[in-house]
Amino acid sequence: MKRIKCVIFDFCGVISLLQSINDYEETRKLADLDSSVFKELYFRYRPEYDSGLIDGLEYWGKVLSNRDIPNKNILIKQIIKLDVESWTRINNSVIQLVFRFQEVSVKIAILSNIHFDALKYIEEKYLWLENIDYKIYSCREKCIKPDKKIFLNCLSKISYLPEECLFIDDTNENIITAENLGFNTIHYTGYDELINEIESRYTFNN
Repeated sequence: MKRIKCVIFDFCGVISLLQSINDYEETRKLADLDSSVFKELYFRYRPEYDSGLIDGLEYWGKVLSNRDIPNKNILIKQIIKLDVESWTRINNSVIQLVFRFQEVSVKIAILSNIHFDALKYIEEKYLWLENIDYKIYSCREKCIKPDKKIFLNCLSKISYLPEECLFIDDTNENIITAENLGFNTIHYTGYDELINEIESRYTFNN
């Protein structure tokens, strides 16, 4: 059993639920774009948005650039609200696990690709975030996972060696980067699978 001193959670897709198909479609319909066009544009500019290099108005302005829309900024603000809410619904099982770790004095970090609009929303809505030991957000770091730079920035903030940490993320590319840097990892595919891996492979300071 490997002893872990700090557990690092991804936010979107682990602590929060993935965006549902219905939420995605509602956002697409509000943008009034064809499915294939919307998907391509939605993800093309997302790295800039999540890196904090552009704000929500600029990001959605690029997505909607081919549409002539009166009062476009009003529509964009509606889309931002819908999109943010769709990515930030809490996975109650995982957050209870976070709290249980805290009860036995395990250090907790969040390492997340997240833009400023979503970050403002979760910091205002989820006051328990104030009690998370370390928070590393892509929009503040100006880089996103799977770039190894953000993992190195994380290590510099938490002051643990990668082999003392457990990194949990739902995206395989992020897991690969973390493993290459020496982190212990779990590729999150569901809560039951997560618990099984934790209980079979790791032990924690208390």
